[in-house]
Amino acid sequence: PLLLPKRGAFTLTQDGIAKAYAKKSGNDTIIHIQLVKEVGTLTNHPKHHAASVGYLDASDVDLGSTVTLNYLDITYTGSTIDMVVNSDGYVTSVNYKIPIHIAVEAKIIGITAAGECEGSQSETWKLNW
Repeated sequence: PLLLPKRGAFTLTQDGIAKAYAKKSGNDTIIHIQLVKEVGTLTNHPKHHAASVGYLDASDVDLGSTVTLNYLDITYTGSTIDMVVNSDGYVTSVNYKIPIHIAVEAKIIGITAAGECEGSQSETWKLNW
């Protein structure tokens, strides 16, 4: 329950993985997973990101009564999960990188505006068992 996504239990299926590998490093296992490219919108969540690393949910954002979103497309362009699992099977560290491209159109006080931007979220967990 410590790790993403924060909305509860999750399962990442094979069709959500673009590439993955695991290798031994001493007693630890290093796991790398890259997710498939997905698009989330105002009404459709990105299935594989929602099931593994989380996603930006526009319904969580309070824009007030003066802003109305016409569309919001969030493209997840190659999110990665890198983790270290110790010999007892416990995750000792995990690093999430979630690059996104956002395209939005909104009506602000009756004026339509559109824009695009790119960014990323990184989150690192170190767990001491």
